Amino acid sequence: MTTLDDVAREAGVSRMTASNAINGKTNVSPKTAEKVLRAARKLNYTINLSAKRLSSGKSGILGFAAVDLDNLFPAQLAADFSDAAAARGYQTIVQQTRRSQSYEYTMSHDIMTQLCDGVLLCSPAMPETTIAGIDERIPAIIFDSTQYDRRFDTIATPCTEGAYEATRHLIEQGCSNLLVIGTDYREPRDIGHSSSPAERRLLGCMQACDEAGIPLGRRQVRPIAWSNEEARRCVHDIVDSDVPFDGIFCITDHFAPGVLRGLAECGLDVPNDVAVASFDGIATDQYTTPPLTSVSIDTKEIARRALDRLIERIEAKRRGTEVPPERIVVGYRLAMRSSSLRNR
Repeated sequence: MTTLDDVAREAGVSRMTASNAINGKTNVSPKTAEKVLRAARKLNYTINLSAKRLSSGKSGILGFAAVDLDNLFPAQLAADFSDAAAARGYQTIVQQTRRSQSYEYTMSHDIMTQLCDGVLLCSPAMPETTIAGIDERIPAIIFDSTQYDRRFDTIATPCTEGAYEATRHLIEQGCSNLLVIGTDYREPRDIGHSSSPAERRLLGCMQACDEAGIPLGRRQVRPIAWSNEEARRCVHDIVDSDVPFDGIFCITDHFAPGVLRGLAECGLDVPNDVAVASFDGIATDQYTTPPLTSVSIDTKEIARRALDRLIERIEAKRRGTEVPPERIVVGYRLAMRSSSLRNR
């Protein structure tokens, strides 16, 4: 079996330099790194992850779990997290769970405990029982989950604040009959301190409407499966009903193009007949027709802060020290585009 020493001799470098090059450390020049990697390929060298973890106390691998990588927001977050991790000398395993409890269990128990030094769980609907079963000795960060477990670090988006600002913007553009698409209706008092991102966004809409004296009841809140086709059909159903509307807030950008398509098919002008705003701020928002106003969340900031916290916990674990759990709320900005900016 080829060893690291064999690779170092073949490349004409020290064992430490060979190790740093293979593990992607930035303190090795590109020329030297390429020489080492060429030698490793020639000798068919592979890293023994179990031995590496036993000798160094870490594998150099982080995990990222998301519900659905068809959704562009978690897909972009996965890419940014992977890039940020690589810059710090870590590799990333990405797993989509499709809301499968078996996948979620595998990622949060087997893979995480046996292979990864830490993991970012971007699975909002992960059951409480799955989260409760995570070994708290393993560095883990839970992103925007509906279940808040105080044993772990959490990162949350400013759902209520962002949705409030977007709704206020629609009202300032002259909207007086607003709809919210993408979540079930709940009374504000029942939402309370809910950790559900969709419910917190609904609460922000309700607060803005309440301040402006605009009704936002069960008839104005439409739950749908998060797909463009479902959103398109929902718009047709609303137009065929007797519910008046001149503004729409989409709970997520994921299905906002379907809303815009449905409005166009129904002969409604955006934004002059119906102004539209959404939440997430994915890169494709500026390419919809018309370009979409959205509460923009910086996925690079989430990736950076999650990685900083994970590495802090990984190092603390190696030292045998305690790090108290922290709840981090990232920032946002309202990116105003043509879907809501009326000619006034």
